[in-house]
Amino acid sequence: MLQEDICCQSVPRPVGNSSQAIKAGDFIFVAGQLGMDAENKLVSDDVAEQACQCMKNIASLLNETGIGPEYILRTTMYLVNPADFEKVDAAYISFFHTPFPARSVAYVNALPFGAKVQIEAFAIDTRALEVLCAQEKKCNKNVCGVD
Repeated sequence: MLQEDICCQSVPRPVGNSSQAIKAGDFIFVAGQLGMDAENKLVSDDVAEQACQCMKNIASLLNETGIGPEYILRTTMYLVNPADFEKVDAAYISFFHTPFPARSVAYVNALPFGAKVQIEAFAIDTRALEVLCAQEKKCNKNVCGVD
């Protein structure tokens, strides 16, 4: 399988032996992002600020492939404290537009570097299909199932 390692200098280096993100075909898998800056330092002790940084890191990695957060289909959030869910959810929904990605939330005992939240994402780059469908629609072809 042809895989492309996606890396971005403005995103923290991965912990251990991991890629920041991997692109395989049209699929983009973004590794769990902590609320850290490029210097591998937590941006704040505040869980909402950490969540915002997680999402900024994810957006930066997707930007390296030419797409944005609107292409994210699924996320997984890991939280240390269940009481932080509302704060993290508020930060999360400020980043997305409806329809929101499918999401799972898991509560864990600890995260690296004392982080309070980690978010990973799965996206699919559908730009080529969107162009094809738009061209077919102009030609009144219904190959994509679009009227």
